[in-house]
Amino acid sequence: LISSALNTNSWSQLPFPSRDVVIIQLTGLYGKCMILNIYNNGKSPAILTLLATHLEDNIHQICPSSGNHMLWLGDFNCHHLMWEEERNAHLLTNRYLADTQPLIELLADYGMVMTLPKDLPTLESLATRNWTCPD
Repeated sequence: LISSALNTNSWSQLPFPSRDVVIIQLTGLYGKCMILNIYNNGKSPAILTLLATHLEDNIHQICPSSGNHMLWLGDFNCHHLMWEEERNAHLLTNRYLADTQPLIELLADYGMVMTLPKDLPTLESLATRNWTCPD
């Protein structure tokens, strides 16, 4: 949902072939900022593969000039030492690390920088009550 306080001429939704990703483009004095809200179910890399293909095919529409900005947010359902606390190393199985690799590659390909500091817990496990840092 977009705030009704925003002028409808200052934003638009860009197409994406899945409901698991929503892309909006904001336009203002700063240029253009694309916000991608991404949901990855964590059971398959399919949405990350689709995102990689879509970005590769449409990057000139999504970020038409070098002065544009791109923000990725959402629920990636991934654990990795780049953001997970050391005390949660039990979550970093070979399977989890392999499942996270497509996201790591996408982050590198598009020069994305994590804004939340490493080790900042964002999710409390219902089973163990342990706080973790997925995504």
